[in-house]
Amino acid sequence: MRPLVVITLIYIGMIMLANWWWHPVIAVPIAQEQSSWIKALQGNMSGNISYGLPAGSSALLRGIMLGEKTEISREIKDMFADTGVMHILAVSGLNVGMVAVIFFFMLTVLFRCKKKQASFILIFILVIFAQVTGSQASVNRAVVMAIVGLAAVILERDRDMLNSLGLAALLLLLYDPGNLFNVGFQLSFAATLGIILFTPKLMALLKPLGKIIGGSLAVTLGAQAAVTPLLMYYFHKVSIVSLLSNLAVVPLVGIITGVGFASYFLRLLFAPLGNLIIQLNHYLLALLVAIVRICDSFPYAFIYTATPGIVALVAYYGALWWWQAGYRQKYLAFSLAGCLMVNVCAQQVVTRPLSVSFIDVSQGDSILVQLPDRTAVLIDGGGGMNPEYNIADRRVAPYLWSQGVRSLDTVILTHPHYNHVQGLLAVLDKFKVRQVIMPVLDAPDLRQDYMRELLAKIRDKKIYVQEWQGGEMLRSSQELILESIPGENQCLVTRLVYKDRSFLFTSDGCITAGEEADVLQLPNHGKDIAGDLPQAEYRVVSSRVVPAEEKIWSTARDGNIKFTTNGDWLKIRTSK
Repeated sequence: MRPLVVITLIYIGMIMLANWWWHPVIAVPIAQEQSSWIKALQGNMSGNISYGLPAGSSALLRGIMLGEKTEISREIKDMFADTGVMHILAVSGLNVGMVAVIFFFMLTVLFRCKKKQASFILIFILVIFAQVTGSQASVNRAVVMAIVGLAAVILERDRDMLNSLGLAALLLLLYDPGNLFNVGFQLSFAATLGIILFTPKLMALLKPLGKIIGGSLAVTLGAQAAVTPLLMYYFHKVSIVSLLSNLAVVPLVGIITGVGFASYFLRLLFAPLGNLIIQLNHYLLALLVAIVRICDSFPYAFIYTATPGIVALVAYYGALWWWQAGYRQKYLAFSLAGCLMVNVCAQQVVTRPLSVSFIDVSQGDSILVQLPDRTAVLIDGGGGMNPEYNIADRRVAPYLWSQGVRSLDTVILTHPHYNHVQGLLAVLDKFKVRQVIMPVLDAPDLRQDYMRELLAKIRDKKIYVQEWQGGEMLRSSQELILESIPGENQCLVTRLVYKDRSFLFTSDGCITAGEEADVLQLPNHGKDIAGDLPQAEYRVVSSRVVPAEEKIWSTARDGNIKFTTNGDWLKIRTSK
């Protein structure tokens, strides 16, 4: 094995051990504020490459070439994410490669520099480019690997891709060990490692398709194979059309990037000609968006996935490594079958405890109940007034996926207010739901826009709906009962009893002080803390304001709050 790879793996192991022992990782990154001339160059490039373009095209071009994504519309970002081409909005190897090719051509052909001289100058140019694009993990990785390759040219040595990748990772982790836990860092290095390791074998398999098509497919498949589990783990989404969309989009993005740099330099030399070239990019960008839109319109262009377990991840990457290393296929099949059997048996034999999670949805309610038989119940979905920030997309759905939830047996709406209802609109789209339970509502509540939309969605998806007035909602066994008890403000107040432990979910309803529970959700987002409340060992409030009383568990302070119990002991865990 390559020495730099070994050293990098040892250092990664040390970081992970330190993170486990002293969480979080103790890191002292070198904080350097960008110099004024770098900022000036950023502004100069940003203005010149998109001069005269419409706002949408201008924002997209700056995202592709400079990694500036702040002005790109949510619709475009969602389309690019759903079709698996979001990576083109992160400056990476493609951009670095274009810069290297353009400047190497200029130095060797226009300025008559020798290859060694051009390589030496190009190193400084790439370092400046990394600074201009914000020193993202993906561009730093590409720049370091390019510098290693240029150094090999200068020193007349052979270049080793794995050693180059190992050196890039080592340098970035020495700079800041916390990079190891950065999603962009992981995705960038995983994709590059997949291309290095798997592309040669895939090209051999795809040889009948020709060098261009087969090579493009091999590179795309290699990268996708390496990053797919990470995408499932972090984003809970896998694009089914990513192979097709990448084959169409990546070459076009290469042309757009090249035209962008050409127009930039031409504007500096002769502005009218540069402006003419910029208009070419306007049509290329329109074509790019049209291709992505078509791919996104395909049925099942993407699927939502729950967080993969450790057994599944080990089995997947083990299979990839085994295949790449060339071991016999029957042993691979036996190993995978063994891993799957162990996983299935463990799930069936080991009894899960009951868990109740208060999801951080700011000023609203959303509670996930996971029963021992793996049935999932969601009480409310949160909500907010900002249309650009969908609470279900950002908080509720990701948390459900992170807990392994793929479908919901029951969704309970406790109160017809937007901060209970709105998130359920997206939940019904992203998860299969068997039934919805809600209180008996008055006509004014039913006329609210969000309630009419929710009822229409329930009807369209043919979900069974019940209007509940009280009584037993769900009985998993004699030891586990979910029921509603009388409450005020047109609310469903819900009690969950599991053996010797009980939970009381009050929503916005007022309840009598005679009730008791081990865990009590404070009513009306903590506004009635001073009133007479039921006796409880633990009290939880879902609010944007941290309560003054420290003994109250708060989503504003603690994030997601998860209670786990086997009916006897009760454990608490929080996560931001």
